[in-house]
Amino acid sequence: MKKIKYLLIFLFLSNCGSLPSEKLFIERVDDFLNKPEYYLVMNLGASTSSYNNDDYKILTYSKKSTESLGILGQKYGDTYNLDCQINFTVSKKSGNVITYNYKGNNCVAYGGLKGVLN
Repeated sequence: MKKIKYLLIFLFLSNCGSLPSEKLFIERVDDFLNKPEYYLVMNLGASTSSYNNDDYKILTYSKKSTESLGILGQKYGDTYNLDCQINFTVSKKSGNVITYNYKGNNCVAYGGLKGVLN
C-alpha cells in the first residue's frame, strides 16, 4: 500500500510540469528578445499579420479556439472562446526583436511542450 501511495505522489508531481502556465509562457516569449527576426519565424512560423514603417516591423501571431469544458462547476458542454495574440516589434536597424506584448485568455505554455502557441 505504501508503494502505491508513493507512486501516486510521484505521478502527480511529475504531471505538475504539464499544467498551463502564464509564467512559463512569458519565459518562452522572453527568449525571442534581442534575437533576429529569422529566429522568431523559424520557431513560430509565418506571422498571422504584420505592420511596417520606416523604423520597425510588428509581427503578430494569434491563436483562437473554442473548447468545451465540463470542469469547475460548469455544466458539461459549455463552450469557451480561447485566444492569445502576441505582437513582436522588430527593429529595422538591428533586425532583432526589441519588445513584445500579448493579450488574451489563453496565453499560456505547457511544461511538456516546447512551443509558445501550442
